[in-house]
Amino acid sequence: MDRRRFLQAAVGAGAALAGCLTAPTGETPGPTTAPSPGGCEGFQSHPIDLSTYSVRGYGEGFELTASTGQLPLGDEMTITLQNTTDEERSTGNETLFAVQRAKDGGWEHVLWAPEEWVWTEEALIHQPGEGMEWTFPFTKTGLSLDPYRVCTDLPAGVYRFVYWGLTGGRRALAVTFAAGLEAEPLVIEDVETTVFDHADIGEPIFDGGIEFELDPMASRHVVEVVDTAADVDRFDIDRLESIDAEAAQFVEATDFETDYLVAFQAFPASSHPDYRVDRIERIADDIHLRVSDESQGGTSDITVETLLVRIPKNGNSPPRHATVTTEDGVTFSTT
Repeated sequence: MDRRRFLQAAVGAGAALAGCLTAPTGETPGPTTAPSPGGCEGFQSHPIDLSTYSVRGYGEGFELTASTGQLPLGDEMTITLQNTTDEERSTGNETLFAVQRAKDGGWEHVLWAPEEWVWTEEALIHQPGEGMEWTFPFTKTGLSLDPYRVCTDLPAGVYRFVYWGLTGGRRALAVTFAAGLEAEPLVIEDVETTVFDHADIGEPIFDGGIEFELDPMASRHVVEVVDTAADVDRFDIDRLESIDAEAAQFVEATDFETDYLVAFQAFPASSHPDYRVDRIERIADDIHLRVSDESQGGTSDITVETLLVRIPKNGNSPPRHATVTTEDGVTFSTT
């Protein structure tokens, strides 16, 4: 990772970032007028409004992953940002991140920044396969990574780590995880699955899905929850039927009064798809799938591989978040 400095821009007191990173106009307010919690005098709630960003698990040639999808409060975890292309790529520096907690249907910052903090704007150059890592115990002290501070309690819940230092404007990467939800997980066994692949160039088979590319180095993964009949409109059923008629029937046959779908896509993948679901656990609003790829050997052709899992609601509302952990221990999530 090379570090190339361009300029500095004061972010405190309402100044906007300038240069190779584009901060949306007006989204960086001055210091909060509410009293700071004890021990946090001179700090303000994280000033970046991520609701104005397009947030995904991958983008601009990078992918963001977590070492786990569930952990007790106090346990250590690692977040990894990796250049998945075969060319060098650049980002901002390692301080351009946020941690948020799911609350009331949205996301709430848990990090506070110094009111007069100066974000040093510089380009970090990442060679193929390289990137950045953040390792911390999930505690107030552990998450208080320079320059930030956690000024309120960290209750059990669903959180996400967001890196907003991409060079493409209002785009950010996020990975979701559950922390402190230590109740006995509900193991779900009565599920149905279908798995298929495609290599035709065109729009994704569902809104928010992966578009096939000729560059096999641009690794990416997507996790989505489809929980209402209206969500089926996100699928291009005609195109899906031309790719895999059984998969199209699988989607159309889903009764969303009683079931919901979790979609997991991976690229690049073998043209002999054989993803297997090993275990599904539900804790609160988080559904966690452990999957393994049972493909035998590699092939010379590259595809987008899709796993669809039909999960019964069992009288509960659908989960708001989903995480998928592969046999390699890498976790991907909804954003």
